[in-house]
Amino acid sequence: MSYNFDEFDEIFNDKPNILEKSKCCSDPNYSYDYGKECCTNCGLINGDVENFCYNTYNDHSTLIIKYPYKRTVYFKQKLDLITANTIYKRNPKVVYFIECNKNKKIKSIYKLRKVMKSCGLNKYYKYIYSIYEAITNNKLIYIRRNEYDLYVKQFRKIEELFVKHKVRHNLYSYNVIIYFLLRLNNNEGYKYLHLPLNKIKLKKKIRALMSICLN
Repeated sequence: MSYNFDEFDEIFNDKPNILEKSKCCSDPNYSYDYGKECCTNCGLINGDVENFCYNTYNDHSTLIIKYPYKRTVYFKQKLDLITANTIYKRNPKVVYFIECNKNKKIKSIYKLRKVMKSCGLNKYYKYIYSIYEAITNNKLIYIRRNEYDLYVKQFRKIEELFVKHKVRHNLYSYNVIIYFLLRLNNNEGYKYLHLPLNKIKLKKKIRALMSICLN
């Protein structure tokens, strides 16, 4: 089924999102490792709270200005996307697409991606797991919040090993690494992770990860 979204473009104009101050989770656990107050359970960073240290060589306090490691932050964002904890943007095109397909049985995430492409929703691929959940009322991948820290530590370890063993200049794609970590942690969600790779290439990459991580 095809949809014509032209009429939406005539009525709605893209407007910048007005962001409200986010609230922390019901079980906050604060850390100040990066110079800012950060909840290790939900990942919320409070930029209003700064971390100070004292230099032992003088009497003046020194403000530590640090920022969360970019790859780690992006990795957490990927986890939120695949677990549908980050919800799709309330764009009228997306809302209409969901309403038209509500409660339909979708065979796989790949099928949904094809339909989204045919409807011109390519730029919303990153929200495909929350869109899938909104249509089917079924969450494909589930990772507990208290497990995020474990996945992040494992991700950082993989990166360290890549550098140490000079496997390659860049890491594998985040989806490949998450696929490996899901399997490593006995999470069945790996079966539903979208991977733009053929099986032979994927197996080679997984073997390479296993060889440097499990030996």
